[in-house]
Amino acid sequence: MNKHPIKLRALALLAIAGITVSCSDAPPPPPPAPKIEFQVIDLKPLNPAVEFVGRTVASEDVSIKARVSGQLLARHFKDGAKVEQNQLLFEIDPASYTAELNRQKATLSQAKSAYEVASLQYSRGKQLNEKKLLSDMDMDELTSRMLQAKASVEGAESAVEVAELNLEYTKVHAPVAGRMSKSEVFIGDLITPERQMASLVQVDPMWIDFQVSERSVLNARQQMLESGAHSIDDLNISLRLPNNTMFDQKGRINASENRIDQATGTISIRAIFPNPDQILIPGMYVTLIIEGIEPVEAVLIEQRAISQDQQGHFVMVVKDDNTVEKRIIKVGNQQGIFWHVEEGLSPGERVVINGLQRIRPGITVDPVEVTAVPFESN
Repeated sequence: MNKHPIKLRALALLAIAGITVSCSDAPPPPPPAPKIEFQVIDLKPLNPAVEFVGRTVASEDVSIKARVSGQLLARHFKDGAKVEQNQLLFEIDPASYTAELNRQKATLSQAKSAYEVASLQYSRGKQLNEKKLLSDMDMDELTSRMLQAKASVEGAESAVEVAELNLEYTKVHAPVAGRMSKSEVFIGDLITPERQMASLVQVDPMWIDFQVSERSVLNARQQMLESGAHSIDDLNISLRLPNNTMFDQKGRINASENRIDQATGTISIRAIFPNPDQILIPGMYVTLIIEGIEPVEAVLIEQRAISQDQQGHFVMVVKDDNTVEKRIIKVGNQQGIFWHVEEGLSPGERVVINGLQRIRPGITVDPVEVTAVPFESN
């Protein structure tokens, strides 16, 4: 029996198996480069801004006290309520003051009657004195009585005015519009002028007190002079609230101290903001954002392009060969959806804004340029 055909078949099978193994060891084709979207960095006009932490202060903070003593009869506001100027807040028992007013009015009537008699006697005496029928001494006596009676009337009139004021003071009114505190007195309490009944704060407008270093003050003054602006009213001042939202009203500088504090090297400045909806509350910590007067050219990129790790803020930059580079940047203030990049990027560079989750430093990407969102400096 011829065994060569069997050997030939075996060799053929081994050859086929070798070809199969050789084909399976070939490397797979590389995956396609991930597609990303980028924007080209360019310069945009920006009003440079500085931020200061400030504290809200009521423009009026009034201690509500009575001017007269007496038993409290009524309270005409709810704790924490908004009140208008001259609104009635408390009523003190007016009975004793009404009686005192009536007594003083009676005294005034008596004084007026006495003055009328003294005036009549003075007139008659003057006629007699002119006819030499009344001595000068007696005339002097009549004159003195008339003047004393007149002074008594004036004194009684003043006493009536005081009594009327005291009666009026039994009703305690709001000196300014604002928001009331909790009442510190209760119906039936004995009220005295020394006792605080409540407090009232005026929160529209609201003051913001903050501290500025002497260097910042000098820089601001120099910039104002260089830009031709000589008034702090030209500054654009906005406010960021504790919940990181922007207050919907613009403010202005209201006052400042006239010297630098030697201990801290700062100057105290007060801004004023309208607060019609009373969102701002006294004692709240807020951030003032004061924008420069003269716009400068700056690098701004959308917030979605910026990531952060232990090294700080960074972006992914597409290089000329379409490989990706991680770039550490220094960011400044936020302007809406944009961040001001102070260091790390230059005009003309390509920054990834979409597809960040699919890339890492060093890989090649398939870049697609997209149009940047229009930026408007506030």
